[in-house]
Amino acid sequence: AHNAGNALAAAAAALALGADEARVAGGLRTFRPLEHRIEPCGSVRGAACYNDSKATNVDATLTALAAFPDARPIVLLGGDDKGTDLAPLVEAAHAHARAAVCFGAAGPRFAAAFEEDALAAPVGFALERAEHLEDAFDAALSLAGEGDVVLLSPACASFDEFGSYEERGRAFKALVADRAARAES
Repeated sequence: AHNAGNALAAAAAALALGADEARVAGGLRTFRPLEHRIEPCGSVRGAACYNDSKATNVDATLTALAAFPDARPIVLLGGDDKGTDLAPLVEAAHAHARAAVCFGAAGPRFAAAFEEDALAAPVGFALERAEHLEDAFDAALSLAGEGDVVLLSPACASFDEFGSYEERGRAFKALVADRAARAES
């Protein structure tokens, strides 16, 4: 929804400036979101997977969570903790997600923030913990079913496990491809 809204705003601006309608429509058909920014990257057993590894702070993850108004994603949170206030993240996850999987060096602090606010969690909200991204993804898949969304939007830097958010995002996409192939065989 976030990328679609941006694309539609750009198309409206282009049309207002006199751009050819057919060319704008063609651009919308071939538009691909930027890598690692709420990037669709496949599905596993009917659960759509999104790579938002660029979300290295809480505000970016808040935007990602709000980008799925028709789904309650299972969000993967964690990495190299920046020590920011997690209250807005926990509140947004409770409002927009159906589960959070906390992983990496930040995982224990993130999980503790969810546990401290457990009474505010919606009925059925799941909280899982994992040591590494791969474990977190597998935990998310164990919760996911047909039509669900699994969203890597970690709200953290990647340096506890990866050299960059790009490396983390590529690793996530490789995990999606691997688990999808396993599910088909």
